[in-house]
Amino acid sequence: MTVVDYMNDEDLREWRSMTPEEHIIQHLGYSIMSVRDLLPYACDDGRPMPIDVALACREAFYLHARIVAEFFVRMPKQDWTARDFLPDWAPPER
Repeated sequence: MTVVDYMNDEDLREWRSMTPEEHIIQHLGYSIMSVRDLLPYACDDGRPMPIDVALACREAFYLHARIVAEFFVRMPKQDWTARDFLPDWAPPER
């Protein structure tokens, strides 16, 4: 099953009408929100939670952090990057 299998007809029509760029921005926004929201759970701050939940939060945090970093900084040639939206984009100097 895919995400499309869980959509109602109206959501599915909207999803199918989106441009590739709109899909990328939607996914990027989700990854940015995930980095923001998962940070407290990804850090070892003694929160009472089962170890498997803590590890899942940490893994999800790093996965989404990598997606954001690749979009804005690493910019692999085979993927969509910030330059596809802002051709003059340059990552910050290290």
